[in-house]
This record gives sequence, structure tokens and C-alpha cells, in this order.
Amino acid sequence: MLGAVTPSPTPTPVAPLAPLVDALAPYTDVISAFAAIITAVIAVVALASTARDSRERSRPLVMALFREAEHSDSSFEFVVRNYGTSAARDLTVTFDPPFSEEQRQDGLTDTLAKRYDRATPILPPGSELTNVWWAGGVTTTSHNELVNHMKTPDEVTVSVSYKGNRWRRYSDTFTLHVDAIKLTTTSVSSTSMPGRMKTLAESAKKIADELRATNRQLREIERRLPSEDRENEDAPPSPKVRRSIPELLAMLRPGR
Repeated sequence: MLGAVTPSPTPTPVAPLAPLVDALAPYTDVISAFAAIITAVIAVVALASTARDSRERSRPLVMALFREAEHSDSSFEFVVRNYGTSAARDLTVTFDPPFSEEQRQDGLTDTLAKRYDRATPILPPGSELTNVWWAGGVTTTSHNELVNHMKTPDEVTVSVSYKGNRWRRYSDTFTLHVDAIKLTTTSVSSTSMPGRMKTLAESAKKIADELRATNRQLREIERRLPSEDRENEDAPPSPKVRRSIPELLAMLRPGR
């Protein structure tokens, strides 16, 4: 008679990291403290990054540029504008090369230079400082090409330095050249507002020319009338005046 077979016990699986866990067991407190320190450092870095981003979004941002004049198609302006969201304080603007005494003999150039001889105490967000930089005109030697009537250079490096709401000071440099504006091309349709204004101006000029011609003809008619007829306006025209009427009417015909 066969005896009962006793099954062998199933071996307990050994975790792969069990030896490592056993080895680190005495250092559990140290590891927990180190993990807490790492978490705190990450949180501080995240908070600092958030604060820095917030400051950058709320800082002033001053830029220098050339821009076409709003009411002139033959000149353009030098503009210092605050594109940021907070005020720029103690704003200084310098030019390289600086304005010489000879250049400052020109009135507009001297006015521009005087404006930035001293620091601007505050420039609110969205505000700007504008001055004429290039005033174009035609000379006898320019072959109908616009030339600058001011003493300002064609190329200049502008440095701006300013403070925000805190102690930090910002600075930036901009290299500007007049070709950025002079080489601008545009098209104007006759049906657009500028085109219509140009058409109205040309029509008004023609009317003014016709009125001046009519005034000259009337003065010529008055000169040709006998003096006695001009003095006695109620009297009928004399035979001499009647004979001159066809000639006077011919003067008023279109095309003369």
C-alpha cells in the first residue's frame, strides 16, 4: 500500500530590490530628509521663475526707432517709445556719434539734442518722445531727389538706459539707418481716402488757377472801359464801349 505523497512547499519569491531595501533600511530617515530638501529646492526654483516671469511681463520696455511723419511724406521722426506695461524712470538716451557743435547750429537738430541732454524723469507705458530727424527737400543740385535739410547723420547708434519700479536698471542699444524709411514703397488707390484727398487738392488748384485768370481778365476789362463810363454807372454804354463788347467777350471765352 502506497503512502500519501506530501507536496513540497512553494518557495517564497524574493523581490529583486529586497537586498537593496535591506541595505538602505538604516538610512531611511536620511533619505526622507534628503527627498524633502530636493522637493523644497524645486519649489523655490519654480516660485523664483514665476516671480521673474511676472517681473518681465510688468517691466518697462523702451525702444528707439525711425518712423514716417504722420503729416508729411518727405520727412520722418526719431521716436523713443515705452512699449512695456510700467513706467520707465530716469531714462537716458545717448547717440553715437554724438552731435557736434556744427550739427547743433541747425535749429531742429539742436532741439533734438537738447531734449536728450538731460535724463527724462519718467516715461509712462504707451508714451513716446518724438522729434524730426530727417526733413527732405529738393535742391538745385539734387536732380529732383529729396535730400536732408537737417544736420542729423544717416546712421546712428542709440543707447537707452532706464529703471523700472524696482532698483534694477535696464539698457539696450539700437542701430538705426535712414534707408529703413527712405526705401519704403507704398501704393495709393484713387478710391482710397488719401487718393481722394489728392484728387480734391488737384481740383481745388485748378479752380484757383481759373479764378486768378478770371480776375486778371476782369481787371483788363475795367482798364479798357472809358473813365467817364465807369464814373456814371447808370448811363447807357457809349458807342465806343458797344464796339468793344465783342472783343471783351472773346477774352472770357474758354481756352484764352
